[in-house]
Amino acid sequence: MASIWSQVLGLERVGVFDNFFELGGDSILSIQVIVRAHEQGIQLTPRQLFQNQTVAGLAAVAGAALRVEAEQGLVTGRFPLTPWQRRFFEQGEPDLSDGARLLVLHAREPLDAALLEQAVLSLFAQHDALRVHFVKGESGWRQVNLGCEEGPAPLRLNLSGRGEDEQAAAIEAAALELRRGLAAGPPARFALVEAGADKPVRLLLVTSTLIVDGRSTEILLEDLERACRQLSRGEAVALGAKTNSFKQWVEFLMDYRHAAELRRESSYWLTEPVNSAAELPAGLFVKDDGAAGDGDGAAARQLSISLDAAQTKALLEEVPRAYRTELREVLLTALAEVLMKRAGNAAVLVDLESEGRADLFKGCDLSRTVGQFTTTFPVSLEIENGATPGQALQAVKEKLRAVPAAGLGYELLRYACEDQEVGEQLASLPQARVLFRMERRPSAFSSGASLFEAVGKRDHCPAAARRRYSLEVGAGLNEDRLTVNWRYDERRVRAEAVASLAAEMMAALQRLIAHCLSPGAGGYSPSDFKEFEWDAGHLAEITSLIERSAGTAREALRDGRIEDLYPLSSTQEGILFHTLREAGSNLYLHQFDVLLEGRLDVVCFARAWQKVVDRHSILRTSFLWEGLERPVQVVERAVRLRMQIEDWRESPAAEREARLAAFLEADRRLSFSLMDAPLMRLALIRLEAEKYHFVWSHHHLLLDGWSLNLVLREVLVCYEAFRRGEEPGLSRPQPYRNYITWLHRQETAKAETYWRAKLRGFNRPTTLGAGAAAGDGHAERRYGDEHFRLSK
Repeated sequence: MASIWSQVLGLERVGVFDNFFELGGDSILSIQVIVRAHEQGIQLTPRQLFQNQTVAGLAAVAGAALRVEAEQGLVTGRFPLTPWQRRFFEQGEPDLSDGARLLVLHAREPLDAALLEQAVLSLFAQHDALRVHFVKGESGWRQVNLGCEEGPAPLRLNLSGRGEDEQAAAIEAAALELRRGLAAGPPARFALVEAGADKPVRLLLVTSTLIVDGRSTEILLEDLERACRQLSRGEAVALGAKTNSFKQWVEFLMDYRHAAELRRESSYWLTEPVNSAAELPAGLFVKDDGAAGDGDGAAARQLSISLDAAQTKALLEEVPRAYRTELREVLLTALAEVLMKRAGNAAVLVDLESEGRADLFKGCDLSRTVGQFTTTFPVSLEIENGATPGQALQAVKEKLRAVPAAGLGYELLRYACEDQEVGEQLASLPQARVLFRMERRPSAFSSGASLFEAVGKRDHCPAAARRRYSLEVGAGLNEDRLTVNWRYDERRVRAEAVASLAAEMMAALQRLIAHCLSPGAGGYSPSDFKEFEWDAGHLAEITSLIERSAGTAREALRDGRIEDLYPLSSTQEGILFHTLREAGSNLYLHQFDVLLEGRLDVVCFARAWQKVVDRHSILRTSFLWEGLERPVQVVERAVRLRMQIEDWRESPAAEREARLAAFLEADRRLSFSLMDAPLMRLALIRLEAEKYHFVWSHHHLLLDGWSLNLVLREVLVCYEAFRRGEEPGLSRPQPYRNYITWLHRQETAKAETYWRAKLRGFNRPTTLGAGAAAGDGHAERRYGDEHFRLSK
């Protein structure tokens, strides 16, 4: 799993406890992780990755790949348009060739044109969406999957002996012919270009954005390479089992229209995104923005601006840790700042475009499916006047994470809702004039190890989109730099205004980066604790309590070193209750002491204990309760475990036993401050040259009996490894938060019903007949041990 993350994120090394999103991951890259995991026989879903954001956590929930429950033959038949497609067909008589993506590929190795043609044709049998055609009937437009296995033969051009300019003109003409051919279907067309015996074969791929999204293009190129390599070895083409078809996903989507969850979403979309959204200032435009752009996009312009490599690295690896943000949230915070400034500090309405391959339908696997899954939805971005950079990040983060079902429901309600009134209400609301999208990172086919090299790329933006949006802002990685692309029509939008916006956004982004890297930056917001249903008020209470406390958590909060917060388990709550009730009794202090004989490397021994503390979050935990409805535990990123070292070799042997007994008794009477991590202490007493007495004391809030053995075993493994000058080869531990989260997901109503039935008839505690007389409520409470030994 770590290897897969390294490949997808472009990092040399990934730790098992590194957070996927803190390393620069996003929803687009999460799909690539899932695809590569499936190829390795590992079953994962997008929901699992979002719930388990480390390699260790993900590996713990991953399973063996399940048998794909998808049609493996040819998928045929008519099916409805997706909401995204319906928006396109609202034009009345749309140009089906409008909205195309062109890729020009060079083969890095000698490749026979006939073999390449055979490989291209195999894609049409594997990917059913490539055989989709659009038909118009009495009830409107629909799409149909044709049954022929083979697609159209690639266009072949032999440009041998022609000059570079002539070749370029011929390729441009071929690209135009391919794009126009999309109007008659299918949604993908190819051309093979041979420029001479000593030159590589070139492949032109033109796809319709009505059917093929960005991830689908990658899938096609990956399978094309696989087919080419198989054919070059004389093998039959085998592209693996099919995942659920595009047609089947659309049918799932149409069924979802009847879901109660979608009906509940309508109130959100009718109020939340457009609340107080301001218009963009007129000074941004050359003329009234209602004017439509030309269909050929002749006036389309693009302005690109980039961060440097160092700032990009910080943005991807350091910034997400401060406020648990994703890259898109940080970029939209910067965009919101500059747009709100132009709109008089009022909220601005922005459409967000994202991949719609959400894990919405159980048992639906789209990881290798070609289709158009893009979804677009509006969001109102608002940052309070005078907000700090941290507050701004958290405001945008919470706004985006409050969007239901990753925004998939908006277009379904707007363009395909059975309740026509809801669709009309959404259509009547103010529409965003700015579109933001995360652009795909360069994929495997662009690396040196791939058979093909992408030497040209061009997106032909649909005229409808050009009329809909004044600005399109796309952000993505270009090699080791983050690049933000601003697209606009120069006849409608002032170029100097766009340049100013682009520079201001980059400056805002740099300020956010600097803030997140500064000492003390960091914080939490309610979406970080969604499973516990903590709202902003409750989180503020916890933060305020930490700030007022005298424990180690206060300093950790100030320095940005708090790793996590979560509730206690029911057992922990019980232990905490009795600990506070019986203050001073040290009822739940556990003391472990043992005689160690032999040569002991004290430095390695102390280092081994610290290593184990570093590995386990529960050992870096303190507890808060005053003024809270329910107590919480606070995990610090790092705590120092101190070891008290004494040398008693000069003490007479006859006195050591009494001295040790007194030491142990004094240690048992020494209470832990529950607000100071770690709630454990160590003592190492040297008795002779190769004899030590070791004492480990800790609070029972941290560990149960089973865990004691796990800790001791890990300490010994670490100690032996450090003595050899090595790092310990320990398997990854589960963070204790996972258990708390599991507890909160349990259906307590069923458990209550079960135990009420089991305990029916028990009205009072069962007495043991020992201690104070029954009914003596004033008897002194005493705690002690009784020991009995059975005979053989």
